[in-house]
Amino acid sequence: MSKQKRHQRQHRNTNRWMWLGGIAIVALIGYGIWAAVAPAQRDDAIIIQAAPDIRFSDINGTSYVLSDLYERTTILTFIALWCSSCEYEVAELEAFQRQYPGEFNYVFVDVDPEQDTHAQLRQFATVHANNDFYFVFDETNRLTNSFDVNALQTTVVIDTNGNIIYRDDFVSEVADLKKALIDS
Repeated sequence: MSKQKRHQRQHRNTNRWMWLGGIAIVALIGYGIWAAVAPAQRDDAIIIQAAPDIRFSDINGTSYVLSDLYERTTILTFIALWCSSCEYEVAELEAFQRQYPGEFNYVFVDVDPEQDTHAQLRQFATVHANNDFYFVFDETNRLTNSFDVNALQTTVVIDTNGNIIYRDDFVSEVADLKKALIDS
């Protein structure tokens, strides 16, 4: 084999390995991005961790410690009244509550004291009145900070033992909640 042909073959093999290496790197980067972004879309949104037992008051002035609600599984959803997708999530949770009346507590935590008012939250609560629903105006962000909430529509589910068994930092679809709460 001539020196020139051998050089061409080595050059082709080198190019082939560079392409395969490049594809492998792109695949690893893609997997890393998927792993960082997609946890809420996979089954690993289910976690077990002790919930903080924090004191709060609902919009009627009734004071609670979170553990007061542990006779039933408690669903906390962090919302703002101006958030249209939060309104959608509340409607979804109302539909879920109609399927399973009296089985869960729903605590809607308004996290935006700069734009929302007590009166607005009371009006919102009147529209969505339900014996299983609690509405909380988190004026000092105490609940928000205790649950390390960084996004609207974060949903945290606490079981009757005070453990966080589910967390989703995006809109929680009823199907996902049902899977975590009923089907598991």
